Amino acid sequence: MAEYFRITEDTLHWFLPLLPKNEEDALKRGQDIFAVGAACGRRACGILVFQTGEIADIRYLAVAEEYRRKGIATGMVEFLCRHMWESATPVTCTFSAEDMLDPLYCLFDDMGNFSVAREEGFACRIPLAALAENKMLAPLMGKELGHPSFFSLTPLEQKNFLQKMHEQGNLYLREIKEEQYIKPLCLCGVDGGDVKAAVFVTQEEAPDLELAFAWCGQGWQKTLIELLAQAGAQIPRNAEGYLSIAAVTPVSAGIVEKLLPERETLGGYYRAVWDMEL
Repeated sequence: MAEYFRITEDTLHWFLPLLPKNEEDALKRGQDIFAVGAACGRRACGILVFQTGEIADIRYLAVAEEYRRKGIATGMVEFLCRHMWESATPVTCTFSAEDMLDPLYCLFDDMGNFSVAREEGFACRIPLAALAENKMLAPLMGKELGHPSFFSLTPLEQKNFLQKMHEQGNLYLREIKEEQYIKPLCLCGVDGGDVKAAVFVTQEEAPDLELAFAWCGQGWQKTLIELLAQAGAQIPRNAEGYLSIAAVTPVSAGIVEKLLPERETLGGYYRAVWDMEL
């Protein structure tokens, strides 16, 4: 039978084989990020990473392959909910899934005390080599657009933009480590020192890239398209791998649908919310 407990600095090393590097780094940095562990005997067999605040948001969940389908993921979620009950803190999890047969969707749906609903947006990808042939971006790729790299801005300009994103609730950038950015592909449109549009491209494993974040102020959609074209022009026509994109807002989903009709959709987004009254 599995045992469940809060992971500490002294026990984290047992669970590192189950963690991707970004979640390991997030746990070590702290920032209200904690983890629940599951162990069978002396073997670490599962981990749940969550972030606290007004809600306890599950951001990562994994079970060792040989221990799956034994109720361990359910046990970790239930352990978290029991401890959040004392402070009446809601528990949520936003995740991507191909469909309602996805194991993570089934996990929350089968628990009976979580409501699962479809969110806006979707995850998709496109071959890097296909960017050069994109009908909307290709005509712009031949132009000297000249938008600067975000990292060429002054430290104050960078700080002001990141602060603005934080105030708007766009917190994703703060979790990306600087070495993950492909800096020549992180571009921005600037007006009087104020960033009006920006795209950020990252890489965790070569040769794949990820459009990690794209944003523009009202009336700056044309500049955002130019930034995507300028970044795409720097990718070789024979490049291997894929560009992954998470379109999580109506605006970003609309742009991706218009720009990339040939995309491969990997799944939609869902949100599971703990029904505390049950």
